[in-house]
Amino acid sequence: MEPNSLIKYLISERGVKMEINQLVLASKKGDMQSFIKLLRLKEELIYNIARAYTQNSQDAEDCISESTIRAFDKLKQLKSPEKFYTWYISILVNSCRKKYKTINREVEYIPEQHDFLTEGNMQSAEDRILVEAILEHLKENEREIIVLRYLKDFSLEEIAEILALPVGTVKSRINRIMGKIKNKYGRYSHEI
Repeated sequence: MEPNSLIKYLISERGVKMEINQLVLASKKGDMQSFIKLLRLKEELIYNIARAYTQNSQDAEDCISESTIRAFDKLKQLKSPEKFYTWYISILVNSCRKKYKTINREVEYIPEQHDFLTEGNMQSAEDRILVEAILEHLKENEREIIVLRYLKDFSLEEIAEILALPVGTVKSRINRIMGKIKNKYGRYSHEI
């Protein structure tokens, strides 16, 4: 990378982080427009996570609406503006879990043509089919960790914060789940 390109990149990264921090601070003062702008910056990620949990668009939108209201009401409790998205995603995940408990149903993973796996993560139709088959056979709590880690690229620390678990527990669950996948799918498990 050229020095000028590196400088532009660092400035843009710093600028984005500063803008997010400013939007969070304005939101904490009650500015709804700033709050909406924050959510729009990660709109696709938020929808895809909710969709992965609920398995249908309407329930995903309901969870997002509920989470947005709850997050705006509790925004003053957020101590670190740079952790806004991790904090919001944890509220969203809890809202999705609550929806499952309220409905009191076991939701089977049924992939749709425009599911979250169609993002740039999967190189081909074969890869999508393989990952969908693997996810279909995981329990809900196993699927959520794998989706957050490998399909949404959250760090172990962020996953721990979102799921309210110790980092060590997240690591051990990922290792256990990946071992389970490796035992069941053998040579294909490395493709996740």
